[in-house]
Amino acid sequence: MAQPIALITGGAQGIGLACGEALAEQGHRVVLADIKAEAVREAAHSLGVWGSWIACRHGGAGTGQCAVRYD
Repeated sequence: MAQPIALITGGAQGIGLACGEALAEQGHRVVLADIKAEAVREAAHSLGVWGSWIACRHGGAGTGQCAVRYD
């Protein structure tokens, strides 16, 4: 079975980060997305091998593609 992947917006802190931590503990690969590049990088680093990150601003037509096209 493939490892589940979770993409969490607002993942640099608060509820978003808490959700990422909980999912990582359950074996999910977690991708945190946030507009605060440094904060989301640090948050993903705290998840260890389970965490990756992207910095992007959501809002307006087409801006969600930065998350959807993440590899």
